[in-house]
Amino acid sequence: MIKIAVVSDMHCMHSSKEKPPDVATYLYSDDIGRSETRHPIKALKNLIDKDELDAYILLCPGDITNLADTQGLITGWSYLEKIRVKIGAKKLIATVGNHDVASRNDDIGNVNLDLQLLDANYPIPSDLVRGDFWTNGYSFVDFENILVLNINSCHFHNNSKTAKKSKIDISQLDSIRKELQKKDLTGFDYKIVLIHHHPIPHSNMDYEDLDMLDKGDELIALLNQYKFQILIHGHKHDARLTIYQSLPIFCAGSLSSLMNVKDLKSDNTFHIINLEAGEAKGYIESWIYAPQEGWVSRLDTRFPCLTGFGFNGDIKTLAKTINDWLSEKTKENRSYYEPLATAIPDLKFLTNANQVDLSKILETEYDLEFSPNYPNKPKLISKLIR
Repeated sequence: MIKIAVVSDMHCMHSSKEKPPDVATYLYSDDIGRSETRHPIKALKNLIDKDELDAYILLCPGDITNLADTQGLITGWSYLEKIRVKIGAKKLIATVGNHDVASRNDDIGNVNLDLQLLDANYPIPSDLVRGDFWTNGYSFVDFENILVLNINSCHFHNNSKTAKKSKIDISQLDSIRKELQKKDLTGFDYKIVLIHHHPIPHSNMDYEDLDMLDKGDELIALLNQYKFQILIHGHKHDARLTIYQSLPIFCAGSLSSLMNVKDLKSDNTFHIINLEAGEAKGYIESWIYAPQEGWVSRLDTRFPCLTGFGFNGDIKTLAKTINDWLSEKTKENRSYYEPLATAIPDLKFLTNANQVDLSKILETEYDLEFSPNYPNKPKLISKLIR
C-alpha cells in the first residue's frame, strides 16, 4: 500500500488582488501567519507533526494561484515544496489549473510562460520527465513502481474564449494509447491519473456544470482498459468520491479557496489516499480546515473523514464475519475498531453507501453498533443495550 497526500486548489494570491466585499481565499502570499491556526499552511504543518502523518508522494491537481497572480504562484509552489518535505514525500507532482494560466489576458502571447519559468521541477520533477508536457498536453511520470499520467486539461486555454472549456483531444488520446501499448505495465504496482478538470458530471444545486472535460468518457474507457487505479482531480471545490465504470474518481476539493465553498456549505480539505498495490482499492483519510482550530478530523463533515473504495464482497457476509469475530475474540461484546479493521481489512475499503448498508445489517440482525457510526470514523463496536 502507498500513501498519497493531495493538496488541491490552494488559490494563493497577494492580498492586494482581493476584490472586497468578496473574499477569495484563506491563503495570501503576503501573510506571514501571526496566528498559526489562521494560516492554512502553518496549520497543516502542525497537523503533520501532531498526527505524525507521512506520505510517499504529494500530488497537486492544480490552481496553485488565483487569477494567474504571479506572486501567489511563486509562494504557493514554495508552500507545496515545504509540505512535501514536512510529510516526507519523495516526489511532488502537480498539474495545471485554469487559475494558473494567464489565459484571460489576450495580449500576453504565451499564456504559460510564467508556469514554464517557475521552477525546473514544476509541474514534474526534472529527473522524472517523460515526454514534453507543455507541447503534448500530458506526460507520463514513472519512478520505482509508480506510474502517474499527468494530463494538462488547460492545454488548449490559449485565450479568454478557449479558456471557457476544458478538453482532451482525440490526437492526445491516441498518443496516450500508443505510449501505453509500448510500456511494460507489469512493473507498476500503482497507476494514477492526475488532472485538473472533472471527466464526469459534478453538479450541485447552485452551479451549472459547464466545464466538464470534453471526451472525458473516452479517457475513462482508455484508463480502464489499462487498469489505472484512481483518477484524482481538482477544480470543483466540493470534495467527492465517485466510482464510474469501476474507476474511482476523486475530486479533492480545495485546500484554502473560499470561492463556492461558502455557497455549497462545503469544507476546505486535505487528504491522504491509501492505495492498494495493483488494485482499484483503498481508503481516504481527510481533514477539514477550521480557522480557529487549524486542521481537524471532525464528525459529520460534508465529505467524511474516512471513506473507501474497491470493496467487491457481500455486505451481509461481511456483517456475519464481524459478528463472528466479535463473539470469538472478545468476552465483553465490544471492541476497539482498529483491531477489528486489522482482522477484517475489507472494512477500510467500504464506500459511504457500503458503510450505511453495513450499519443497518449489523443493527437489525446482530444488535451491533459502531460508535461513532459511519460515515464518521468509528472507535468502537459494541452490542446494543435494548
